Amino acid sequence: MLDVGNYHLYVATGDFNKGDKLDIVNTNYKSYIISILLGNSNCTSQDAISYAVGANPSGITVGDFNNDGGLDIKL
Repeated sequence: MLDVGNYHLYVATGDFNKGDKLDIVNTNYKSYIISILLGNSNCTSQDAISYAVGANPSGITVGDFNNDGGLDIKL
């Protein structure tokens, strides 16, 4: 079981740290955070890294929004 807080509504995946592994990001609606879980080579993930994002994050999109070649996260 992965500890990513309560009230997670939205989940997205991508290689956020350019580590050639699938990473996971999810929103925590009532905790006002997003959690990022970086992928390991054995199909598991590292412990969640959480970031405060303000009240009630209500959606998540990933893409290269600043044209630097890496994935970005947009709420």
